[in-house]
Amino acid sequence: MNKQQNAGLVRFLFQLVLVLVACVIFAGCQKQVSEESGHKQMLQPQNEQVDTTGNLQDQSSAIHDSGEKGKAGQDKDRSLTVAARNEDAGGGGLVRVFEDVWIDRDRGIVEFAGVVPVDVHNPLAPHVFLEVLVCAPDTREHETLVMTRANPSQIHAAILMLGLKAGVPGRFYFDENDELKAVPASGDGLDVFVAYEDSEGQQIQMPISQWITHVDREDGQGQIEDARWVFAGSRFVERGGVEFYDADGAGTIVGLHTFGNEVVAFGQPMNPEASIEEPVWIANTKTVPRMGTVVRVQLRAIR
Repeated sequence: MNKQQNAGLVRFLFQLVLVLVACVIFAGCQKQVSEESGHKQMLQPQNEQVDTTGNLQDQSSAIHDSGEKGKAGQDKDRSLTVAARNEDAGGGGLVRVFEDVWIDRDRGIVEFAGVVPVDVHNPLAPHVFLEVLVCAPDTREHETLVMTRANPSQIHAAILMLGLKAGVPGRFYFDENDELKAVPASGDGLDVFVAYEDSEGQQIQMPISQWITHVDREDGQGQIEDARWVFAGSRFVERGGVEFYDADGAGTIVGLHTFGNEVVAFGQPMNPEASIEEPVWIANTKTVPRMGTVVRVQLRAIR
């Protein structure tokens, strides 16, 4: 068996294990939720009541003060994951399948909580040029719209539970004529939505593409045309003779530029090297809420 076949087999076995583990957890979650009252409530990971009117800036500070990246999900300060909801499973609502990840299989939704890690409303601050849209802690918070404690490989498993198939992240390569070529990401399609509560208590929800605008459009109306994302499924990399799920280390959960390790990748190849492709996409000051705002990210299967 050659190296390519080995890599394919490892990828298949990894996804199989994720599906089996997630299915067991999902079955347990359905049983637990069916025993709870049907009223909707906001939950922290330890099932404590959430105060969504608290100081969101303090929540942001707690995130940036978190410890070692590999242990970020184990912090005693869990103020980030406050927006996940627990609904009546009998009504086809969201159920928790991992500590920070929820799914609704009937509607084809994966949901997790996050926070806005950048300040786009400071008039003295420069534009926030974007390279990814959702990242893990201590990775790309300075160039992303949402940071989440949800584990990338668990998000991968949750998407598999919806019945979607992973493809391959996009990439760039030089052909025999030394010309740079782009290969777009593949995989089943996903819509990416964000939702949050504004200062007046109104629930705001929109496609994440509306949080992006062209740097030349001061009116915030320069959205990406035909924006779409796919379940690329990241990749495996070898370090010290051991294979790792790359997104768990790189933190690239929902991508914009093409790094080749995104769980959910932008459908059009976009080179992250400024010397090759000038960056033009920035955070939209007209739509992105203030730094520290707690948001829910929804990955919706396109069926």
